[in-house]
Amino acid sequence: MKTSLRVFCSYSHRDEELRNEFAPFLAILEREGIVTAWHDRKILAGDEWAQKIDDELKSSDLILLFISAHFIQSSYAFDIEMKQALEMHDMNRARVVPVLLRPTPLHGSLPFERLQMIPRDMKAVTSWADRDAAWTVITMELRELARTPLEPPLTARRVLLECRSLPNEIICVFDNTAVVGREPTCDIALTQAPGSISKQHARFFYDDKKHEFIIDDLESRNGTFVDGERIRMKPLRLGSRVDLGGALQLTFWRYPAAAGSSGVLIYTQGEKEIARYVLAPLHRVGIGTTTNDAVQLPLVTDGRQIGSLESKDGLLYYTPADRGDQVRLANGATIDAHALKIDVRILD
Repeated sequence: MKTSLRVFCSYSHRDEELRNEFAPFLAILEREGIVTAWHDRKILAGDEWAQKIDDELKSSDLILLFISAHFIQSSYAFDIEMKQALEMHDMNRARVVPVLLRPTPLHGSLPFERLQMIPRDMKAVTSWADRDAAWTVITMELRELARTPLEPPLTARRVLLECRSLPNEIICVFDNTAVVGREPTCDIALTQAPGSISKQHARFFYDDKKHEFIIDDLESRNGTFVDGERIRMKPLRLGSRVDLGGALQLTFWRYPAAAGSSGVLIYTQGEKEIARYVLAPLHRVGIGTTTNDAVQLPLVTDGRQIGSLESKDGLLYYTPADRGDQVRLANGATIDAHALKIDVRILD
């Protein structure tokens, strides 16, 4: 059975007349079973209005931002609803569509302006000689959009960290298992590795009963070796050398922490670290240069923790070490850490 899209309407109350004007057109899509629309005038007497708005926004599939100077001026619509809507958009949890209600002096600098607005060509609804024609165009665009499947939502399970001052890549897998191989769908995808490494070569996982990190060969063609011995499955010890197919050598390291140990496979060439693959069974990793920090930043020389990353309920959070406030990270966010900039990309 096809499920209709939940639509959230974000607007300034000073534009309520225009939202009401659009309601009959949105009702056509509701009659067709394509959408179910919600706005804050549906809040019942006695409801906790802020909580109700938050619940409806988080459960929506399509978020309409009714853009005008009033919307931009509104501290609630712009600072709260729009911010959360764009975070959901970046995580593939909802689509966000700006609807330009009134002529507005936009200059490309506001967060929603990276998204395609409707009506197109910046022709605001109130600029049309026939507003019904404008609402019809908007309705047809939304009908077409509703037929386009949304990409699977990002779950903050696998995250790429790129420190602009360092040449290596860091992939954090917030899970107790990770498949390693040449296949792009692998958790640790070695897409540039030679063909002697299998598409799904080995499994790197944490045994929470034995409290050990283990490497498990997945019947690879050229084998997996630990400290020179070809293995089927073997626990890893601090400093273990893992050889995949005789083509790629990784060093295992373990970082204990109060939140739980992280296991790391490190790829180096000579003294230079090229990549660091972090497995975080308890979904949290430290960032810095202490012995607890799985994400090591050698440019920080004073032996301190910069902060920590945590994947929780499908969302990614950063907590700076020098203050306790946890910050939710959107896909593409940048962490500013003591003059270091770390770009964050959520892979899945």
